[in-house]
This record gives sequence, C-alpha cells and structure tokens, in this order.
Amino acid sequence: MRIIALAYHSQNINGDQYENNDHIALREDLSEIRRRKIPLVSLKDLCCNFQSRASRHDLPEIAVALSCDDGTTLDWEHFSHPHHGQQISFAEILREHMLITHDERSHLLTSFVIASPTARKQIDAGCHAGYELSIEKWWKSAAMTGLIAIENHSWDHLHPCIDVVSQRENKKGDFSLIDSYDDADKQVRQAAEYINKALNTTRHRTSLFAYPFGHFNNYLTDEYLPKYRHQHGMLAAFTTQPEVMTEASNIFKLPRYVHGEAWTTSNELVKILNQLQKNY
Repeated sequence: MRIIALAYHSQNINGDQYENNDHIALREDLSEIRRRKIPLVSLKDLCCNFQSRASRHDLPEIAVALSCDDGTTLDWEHFSHPHHGQQISFAEILREHMLITHDERSHLLTSFVIASPTARKQIDAGCHAGYELSIEKWWKSAAMTGLIAIENHSWDHLHPCIDVVSQRENKKGDFSLIDSYDDADKQVRQAAEYINKALNTTRHRTSLFAYPFGHFNNYLTDEYLPKYRHQHGMLAAFTTQPEVMTEASNIFKLPRYVHGEAWTTSNELVKILNQLQKNY
C-alpha cells in the first residue's frame, strides 16, 4: 500500500494562479490524478483499514486522499472574493471530478474544522477581514450529503488571532506546546464533543485529528492519543510531514503534503505523483 494525502486551505486565495489559489490548484491536481487513473480514497476508510490488518486488501495498491484544513465555508460554498472574483467551492470541484470518473463513494474530501465558536469568530475578525468564513452552519449539510467528512482540527488551533487559547501559558502558534493531559483534553476531546454535537447525528462522528500547523510531540503521539482513545474517540492523527503513507506509518503521525508548503507548482505535484507510482 502506498497512499499520499494532499491538504489544501480553501481560504488561500491570493491570486488567480495555481501557485497562489488553492481552488485552482485542487481542480488542476484532480485533472492530473484522473489522467494517471489514480483512485481516490477517503481518510476515514484509510484509517479504518489501518486499524484492521485483515481488511487492508480493500484499499488499492496506490491512491490519493484529499483533505482541507481550518473548515472555512469555501470548502462547501462558492465565494465572491473582493479582489479575485467568484471562487468555486472545494465541494463543487470534487463533484465535477466524481461525475467524470463515475465515482459514487462517500467522504472523498475530509475537512478538518476548528471547534471553538469564539476562536472562529476571532479568526474571522483578525485574519479574514471580518468575513464570516469560519461559521459552522454548513458542517451538518456537508456531512449528510456524503461528500465531505467533518473532522477534528482542535479546539482553538492555538491560533495567533485569538486572545486566549487553551494552553496553560496562553502560548500560541506552536501546537507542540500541548504536552499535558489537561491541555490535550481541551484541544482534542472537547473539540470532538463540540463537533459531534454540531453534527447532531450518530451517523457522523469525528474520529480523525489533524495537528494544527502540523506540530506534534511525543506526548500526543505516544501517550495521550493512543492511551486515552476511549475518551476522545480519535482513531488517527495527521501531521504535515510530506511523505508517502505505507503500512509502516504510525497511525498517530500519518503524513500529508500541503499545497504551498510541500509543493507549490503543478510540476512539483507531478514529481510527488511520480514518487507514489514508482515501481507500480
């Protein structure tokens, strides 16, 4: 098994080119993935297979998984950008791909959302020019359609735009500082409980975690997440280490490639896909 997880941010709209617009990048990347006939898999299916060796044969030998971070409304809804015009939602871009490939599977895009309403309001005010991009009203609709899975990106992301974060010294911008039970429980379990309540259905419960900024530490990966799974419900966690996922990958340190960090141009994605398909 060789799988790459790609990550995007729908609020990243700084121009009209692949390099500076994640919507353009996602559409072009899906076109390249189609051209190569690489199947998509959902992160949830991937992680469930990781939990059971007996079912790993259900996964393709090589595949791509899609995710997006921070949970802005642009994941689900179109947006009229004040400088760059109409932006097609990630959901619609994925629908177009699925219509072309005749793929009817569920949750092929995973949106990792920030749970705290206060944090999201402050992020919108301080980082999104006051636009209400971080509201939660679309979460349940997206999950119920079967198109997008709503998953856990922490309580408040330790985001620099927030006045007070759930870290014992109110330190921001570095999630590796979450190194105690109390802080981890607020960021992971409290977030999961809020998200599950917002989804308001037992059919869709969050069980995947994405480390904010991609930052993690030994306490999170080796103690809190595996030992307290019965409390927080997380099956797996994702970093932003740009690597191919294999059977040997650590379930609480699964890698992801982030557009704008791991790759910026379409040619760089081609190299990543070449690496995925090497020897196949």
